[in-house]
Amino acid sequence: MRAAVALAKQGIGLVEPNPTVGCILVDESHLGQALGDVEFRSAKFDLPEALSHHPAVLGLGFHQRFGGPHAEVHALDDCRERGHAPEGATAIVTLEPCCHFGKTPPCANALIQAGVARVVVGAVDPNPQVDSGGIKRLRDAGIDVVVGVASEPCQDLIAPFVKGLQRRQPWVIAKWAMSIDGKIATRTGSSQWITGDLARQDVHRQRGLVDAILCGAGTLRKDDPELTARPPGPRKARRLVMCGDHFPLADRKLLSTIDRAPVTLVLCGNSRNADGESRRDWSRAGAEILTLTSEGSTAQIHELLSLLHEQAVTRMIVEGGGRLLGSFFAADAIDEIHAYIGGKLIGGAKAPGPLGGQGIDTIDQAPSFRCLDLQRLGPDCRLTYRKG
Repeated sequence: MRAAVALAKQGIGLVEPNPTVGCILVDESHLGQALGDVEFRSAKFDLPEALSHHPAVLGLGFHQRFGGPHAEVHALDDCRERGHAPEGATAIVTLEPCCHFGKTPPCANALIQAGVARVVVGAVDPNPQVDSGGIKRLRDAGIDVVVGVASEPCQDLIAPFVKGLQRRQPWVIAKWAMSIDGKIATRTGSSQWITGDLARQDVHRQRGLVDAILCGAGTLRKDDPELTARPPGPRKARRLVMCGDHFPLADRKLLSTIDRAPVTLVLCGNSRNADGESRRDWSRAGAEILTLTSEGSTAQIHELLSLLHEQAVTRMIVEGGGRLLGSFFAADAIDEIHAYIGGKLIGGAKAPGPLGGQGIDTIDQAPSFRCLDLQRLGPDCRLTYRKG
């Protein structure tokens, strides 16, 4: 199942708003030779070559694009292309096979028709159109079904999908780069570059997997970022600027690169009443102006997330600065953290950390995050943490 999870991750950025799913068809008579500890490490999401040639493996599949065949169908096709028969095989699938007609026919039906003997499911599909219906259909057809194997990594896979389904908000990734001692800049504000080339390349790859990238007006003014993925990834992220009390000048790279990705200015606080030449310049260049009506940063953040969900944003990155990240932290709106640790020490009591704002008073108030991954990037690394 962990190998199927690693396989499923190849679909990140390609299948949203659908969940990512992996499926492996195996001949259980050859499972005496262990598949090994297949981890999600490669920058290209590749599985170890040994997995494809393991004697127990009959077929591999993952959901490759929105509207396209699901993981089970790809695994069955791969099985037949290898010259194997799926009859009597075991299907190991990270998410319950669907039982409804959507953009593709039900995967539960495909497994039944293929004659598999056993299906091992990592996570039950929370979609009301499925929700154990696929498991029931398989069992009604006489197929042995085992549920909940390696369920935690399978639940991690579909967490953004589940949040969109249940809370109607996109998955929020807070991203920052900091020194070993937790500083995002020196006391004078110098911050380029805390991390090296490999870490910055990874940032661009992550940008190419999401639907939106958000920064604050202060970051726009200080760093003048493009917020694009270079080279482009499978998704083209909308670039958003949270304008608090200041309306940004229109001499930013966001405008000069607006042909590469859409730009949205999010107006809140005093900036909602801002007018003048700068605002007209942004509008004339093609930027969208989105006005929030809620009062207070927490309410505004959740209003923005709800609006973005309505506009089909499934995953987004908040890139800072510290004031904006602190506001998302205070609003309990961070689902995942990508912390890039540069191999440098900065020091200084006045050097800022990644989260601004007031913060918490006592440690028992701190929300709990768990480490999902550590990716080495030359002298630096990326730590991935997830809430819960």
